[in-house]
Amino acid sequence: MRNPALALLVACATGPSTTPVIVVSDEKPVAADDSPCASDADCSFTRVGAGKTACCPMLCTPRVVTKKRAKELEDRIATCAGERGCPQPMCRPPREQVTAACVQSKCVGKPASPPGDR
Repeated sequence: MRNPALALLVACATGPSTTPVIVVSDEKPVAADDSPCASDADCSFTRVGAGKTACCPMLCTPRVVTKKRAKELEDRIATCAGERGCPQPMCRPPREQVTAACVQSKCVGKPASPPGDR
């Protein structure tokens, strides 16, 4: 079994070069989850990835979005996951605590101050 696979690999590697192929994605750009915010209270976290096909909360490090967008994503989980449910990712504890904050009208993650600094 090894010899035919090796022969195929050598044949492919030493074959005549072909014209490069450019692959263009048909996907439309994803709308950014950066709706304007007025205060830190407008921002929240989600573990659902960016993109139209993202459904389950699979991110180990949550991303910061507006509370409205976080609710939309949370509400969509039950309908898109269906009966099979979502798998639970195996994640390490976070290295640092992050808070959701509104900076220049965009929701961003900011390192939380240590308990001794409060």
